Amino acid sequence: MVFKAEGICPKCKSKGKQVSKDSMLHHVDDISYIKEQFDYYICKNALCEVVYFNILNEYLYTHLNKEVGYKSFSTSNANICYCYNIKKQDLNEHTIGIIETKMDEYPCACEVRNPYGSCCRKEIKKLMKEKIERG
Repeated sequence: MVFKAEGICPKCKSKGKQVSKDSMLHHVDDISYIKEQFDYYICKNALCEVVYFNILNEYLYTHLNKEVGYKSFSTSNANICYCYNIKKQDLNEHTIGIIETKMDEYPCACEVRNPYGSCCRKEIKKLMKEKIERG
């Protein structure tokens, strides 16, 4: 018998971050499996193939309509900023400043566009730190 815990990724056992159904609707290919009565989470483990999950289902990166740039296996063409179309390959020391400048002119919609359901800057800073550590 397999037991699943609410908010814990069924694949890697990492604690997930709760996301809105609106964010999921924007990213999942087949939205018919998204049910109102469940809470949904995103797996923050960059090495895990699960992106979204709940107590009953898991949505792998292959179930999404776009790549998630925060996953380690995503291509360099994957977005890391979904509001302003900034790709993983564009990541550099100026990325945060570019995003903030664009935010001044055009409000973002991170709550829906970003798979995390929140502003991308925290995850981009994490990616930058990892890039610097790798050399």
